[in-house]
Amino acid sequence: VARVVLAWLVQQGVSVIPRASSLIHQDDDSPRSLNQVPVLSEQQNKDVETAVRALLQGQDIDGPLQPEDDSAQQHDAPPDSVAASFLNSLSDGPIRVFWRNHEGEEEPAHDDPIDSGDTLSLNTHPGHVFVAYSHDGSKRKEFVVEADYGEHQHFDFDEL
Repeated sequence: VARVVLAWLVQQGVSVIPRASSLIHQDDDSPRSLNQVPVLSEQQNKDVETAVRALLQGQDIDGPLQPEDDSAQQHDAPPDSVAASFLNSLSDGPIRVFWRNHEGEEEPAHDDPIDSGDTLSLNTHPGHVFVAYSHDGSKRKEFVVEADYGEHQHFDFDEL
């Protein structure tokens, strides 16, 4: 994995100085070895970029990518994700939004509930499933991201 990331950086024009201490890893990270990694396709470039961004942000690679500034409304999607916005139009209190991972487990999409009239914006990926619950957990609704990379999708929680 490290060799692919290093090769990707080199292919992006970034100079790298590996810090490997063992001779085996120094050989794996050498310019000769990195040049043996084939040039990545456009989709592979996007996948590696997404993984590197998630790693640098301390986030789950498969999970939704949080915006760098939680207070910023995100309307334009980066080319490697979908900008999703979740509006709570309910008048009876806040909602909590969860992302369903590949194992079917629900993980919080955001730490705080979304109050009535407020919007949560985040970057995610096509096919991700989000689940919203009413403040008391009595109501539930699922949403699937259908937008493509680089696009925006808006979800309105007008009823659960």
